[in-house]
Amino acid sequence: MSEIKVKYPIGGFAPGNYSNKCATCGSEFVGDKYARQCEPCAINTVNESNNKARKELHQLKTALQNIELNYETINKALKQANESNTSQEQNALLADVSNNEVAVCRCKTNNISIVFNGVAYCEDCELPKAN
Repeated sequence: MSEIKVKYPIGGFAPGNYSNKCATCGSEFVGDKYARQCEPCAINTVNESNNKARKELHQLKTALQNIELNYETINKALKQANESNTSQEQNALLADVSNNEVAVCRCKTNNISIVFNGVAYCEDCELPKAN
């Protein structure tokens, strides 16, 4: 069975012949001239950093999925509302879209827009419009 070759440096450790004191646990260890951690502490630090990065990546992926879902829901509601005949029908169709308010755009196309933070955005011209 062959040995696994480890690539150094790992975190704050690299092998060598110098006596050092670990900045994490305070123990004496032999390593590279510039090593600042013993090998076990360096491995733990790298693992903790990787686990934190994985957790953040999972949170970002979840947020992206939620954004995509909201985008699809809003676009479907906009399409249905723009195909309806009256502003009342349009507002009724869009009443359940997220927690956003709805408004009729005042530009020449008069298409529905979604209100974010009190500002309505037109689906056609993409410019903020007054409610």
